[in-house]
Amino acid sequence: PFEINNSFHYPDYFLIWNNSFKKLLNENNISKCTKLIVSGSPIHIYKINNGFTNSFNKTLFSQNKKQLKVLWALTNKSQFNIEIGIIKQYNKNKNIHFIIRNHPNNHINLNEISDSLIPLNHKISSGKSLDQDIIEADIVICGYASTITFDAEILGKDSILMCDDGLKNFVFTTSKGRHYCSNSDEFERIIDNHKKSILLNDNNLISKANELRKKTEYNIDSWRNFISKID
Repeated sequence: PFEINNSFHYPDYFLIWNNSFKKLLNENNISKCTKLIVSGSPIHIYKINNGFTNSFNKTLFSQNKKQLKVLWALTNKSQFNIEIGIIKQYNKNKNIHFIIRNHPNNHINLNEISDSLIPLNHKISSGKSLDQDIIEADIVICGYASTITFDAEILGKDSILMCDDGLKNFVFTTSKGRHYCSNSDEFERIIDNHKKSILLNDNNLISKANELRKKTEYNIDSWRNFISKID
């Protein structure tokens, strides 16, 4: 008879950023083999506490610009096919300059998708850090479950999380600056609304950083509580 090998040691704790991820893991029965701890994201907490929001990002979209600069973070080939399908149907692409970046790793061979990118005004990221690419962009495009949306939020940038219709009702995280998009009409509406955004001043940025610290994924107290329990 078939026997299950139980030699695998499950982790004692599974650290997750917020309750949305906890819900996902619970639905997949992960909590039956390990303890789920909502700890926040230490790297993003560090960025907020060390002034990323205030030091680097002074504005959103300037209405004097002729083109919107969009950081497009590629996740994998199937996700790219969803995104390129939506973007190509948008009939104002001449007003957008795309910066293409593989993230987190080189899951997509850029040579293989070069023909798909030809109609778009674009360039490949020159190897800068993710943070610097976000800082220099007006808005970020990423996959529907990409953690880049947290980096963008810290740096004061909106993000467009693209997905097909089947995944649109499953929201990993909510925020005023996160926009779920599954077709070109939604994409156009998000872009047009973003162009109307007002400039942020320093006081607004400080207030925004303080508001972020209240959210589970950016609150250091959750991490401290976990550490204190295992000491």
